[in-house]
Amino acid sequence: MPLTHCLAIIPFITPWLFYAGAAAMSIPIIIHLLNKRRFKVVPWAAMSFLFAAMRRNARRLRFQRWLLLLLRCLALLLLAAAIARFTIYNKVFGGLLGQNQGVTVVVWDVSYPMGYHPPGQPSSFAESKKLLTGFINSLPGGERIAVVPAALDAAPLAPRPTRDHAMVARLVRQQKLTELAPDLAGGIDHAAASLKRLAGHGGARRVFVLTNDATAQLLGTAVGGGTGGPVAASLRQAVGQLKQMHAAISWADLGWRQQGNMGLTNLSVARHVVLVRQPLTLRITVTNGSPVTQVQVPVSIQVDGQAPQKQFMHRIAPGRTGTLLVSLPQPLRTPGVHVVTASIPHDLVPVDDTRRLVLQAVKRIPVLLVDGAMGGGREQLASTAWLRAALAPVKANSLFAPRVISPFQFGDLNLKRYRAIVLSNTVAPGAAMAAALRKFVSQGGLLMVIPGSHTASSAMNHALGLMPKGLLPALMGPPAQAPARAAGMATAPLTKKPGAPATLGFSTAGNVNPVTAPFAAAQRGGRRVGLSRVHTLRYIPLKPVSGVAQTLVSFSNGRPAVVLGRYGRGAVVVWATTADTSWTDFAARPSFLPFLYQLFFYALPRNGAALTVHVGQRVMLPPTIAPPGVWAGPRQRRLRLFDAVAHQRSVLTSAPVMKTGLYRPATGAARLALAVNADPSGADLRYVPRTRVAALLGIRRGQIRRHPKALAFAATKTSGADGSNLGRDLLLAALLALALEAIVARFFSAYR
Repeated sequence: MPLTHCLAIIPFITPWLFYAGAAAMSIPIIIHLLNKRRFKVVPWAAMSFLFAAMRRNARRLRFQRWLLLLLRCLALLLLAAAIARFTIYNKVFGGLLGQNQGVTVVVWDVSYPMGYHPPGQPSSFAESKKLLTGFINSLPGGERIAVVPAALDAAPLAPRPTRDHAMVARLVRQQKLTELAPDLAGGIDHAAASLKRLAGHGGARRVFVLTNDATAQLLGTAVGGGTGGPVAASLRQAVGQLKQMHAAISWADLGWRQQGNMGLTNLSVARHVVLVRQPLTLRITVTNGSPVTQVQVPVSIQVDGQAPQKQFMHRIAPGRTGTLLVSLPQPLRTPGVHVVTASIPHDLVPVDDTRRLVLQAVKRIPVLLVDGAMGGGREQLASTAWLRAALAPVKANSLFAPRVISPFQFGDLNLKRYRAIVLSNTVAPGAAMAAALRKFVSQGGLLMVIPGSHTASSAMNHALGLMPKGLLPALMGPPAQAPARAAGMATAPLTKKPGAPATLGFSTAGNVNPVTAPFAAAQRGGRRVGLSRVHTLRYIPLKPVSGVAQTLVSFSNGRPAVVLGRYGRGAVVVWATTADTSWTDFAARPSFLPFLYQLFFYALPRNGAALTVHVGQRVMLPPTIAPPGVWAGPRQRRLRLFDAVAHQRSVLTSAPVMKTGLYRPATGAARLALAVNADPSGADLRYVPRTRVAALLGIRRGQIRRHPKALAFAATKTSGADGSNLGRDLLLAALLALALEAIVARFFSAYR
């Protein structure tokens, strides 16, 4: 038998530390031998009588020396065994020592995918509750146990290991299936933290994971045969922590090979701003979380409880999504709050078969145009003249309601009346104006900065600041002229005079977003949309803030032309050129109006966005919407909203909402509503086989047990499962041996 195999049978979790300590035991022996040879015997007549006395006591002195040497070697040996974590893999012997009661942490998946059950069988959640209750009742008295729910925003069950088994069993029996999304990685991280807090205690350390091995739990939103995305990576990292701690891991697979689910995972409006008497287009997404292709999936759409209309998803492959763009035949006729409900036929996981969307429709979009060059008559137009004409070509029936003011009038206005503010060719705002703009944007407004001859870039950068702390999504540089003609660059001048300077056009290449998507699609279809034929002589170089800004459209030389950034609940858009014809002819092009509308509809935050949340989230509403109080929900549930301060502003908030449905104020504004939907991340219920789960987590296939009759572990020396770890007791014994050696040595020295 090889030497390594012989050494491996010694019951240590880290045997090489014991071997090093055992080798160190030779140190006192060597010192003893050296001390024995250190003295040189010199005959001396006067010492003859002393030698005679020593011979009479030689046996006693030899015994003392050997006893001290034995105590020193024993102390080193016990210390090495304690550091190497000496473990007895015998339940009877461990029970006699009182050390086989360790720590068990159960990671219990209580998310809504666990509610799946085939016909005639209990759900995965019901089976897990039965297994867990039986396991707790069979635990020995000294065993510590903790139960951690593996669901997003789930309330802790028994997060700290405790010996109160009756209390834990009662909490398990009371636990109900939640409507939360799964979070196995978070549950395992919590289990690792619980074990670290008890690192100095003896006994085995065990972790059970109870789940149904659905794609949503293990791979997140990954589709097909991929290895998963961030969810899978977080799960591997969490399991890796347990392996480094030498904890025994057992994975209870309570899933079914043919399990599946159809989930309605998105319901939104195509445009963020909802206007009355205007077409309303909805975007509906259905996820096929089943192992078979679904065809002709019916989707029912209902507005404010009226008669529903039905649409069909023609074909959705396994693990894929299908999207419908539905234009409602009847537009919304009154401003205010409206509720849109979409649903698919109920299946075995009904919580995500219905989604609700709360809309807040308005008659017009009020826009404040702050003009730094108001103009001087017909010869000189204001810098916002083209903007105003595009936003409200017909004053009586327009989508926008623009108002033009000078910067000197800004301080006297109530900004709450406006959805958007445009700074056109203005100087840098003062401190009071900059503070008002920050508050306006953070509360859900849109700020648009358009430069001109009066704009000083450095002063504007200093006054508004850069994101994420400031408002600007891009650093504004000094004005620049269009460069000399390059390959593919538009060269038609603003005027028809010969020898005019080169100009820049717009390019949508590389900028895929809802603003430029219609223009890019038209260009691919062979139609001219006018963006590439725009002629710009002068512009402000923009340097977008990394990770914050989004370039919506660029010049033909690659420089950003329009940059967007989100700030608080609002947004900021910075242009590189003017909105009139002083630097560019864009405002005189037919593409200016549709581009401007696309930009406003995309950048404006959605009305009533805070009135639609996911399960587990807190409600965060402006205090002007409704007063604090109780809201009534489905199944006689109540939701209490109270005043609070979040992100340095007053809000109306609540505890996490744990049930889907529609909530309305119990008193007061009857039309006001709050929609709570299931998190779409738990929709994919396709079963992940045991072999793939083991490869994904980096554990052995034998550690995964499908539908076990009882929760149990197999003893493994590497993990210390079912073993009696005597490390702490051996450390105390080593310290006791050292103390005893010191006392005995002192006594022998005094005796001599």
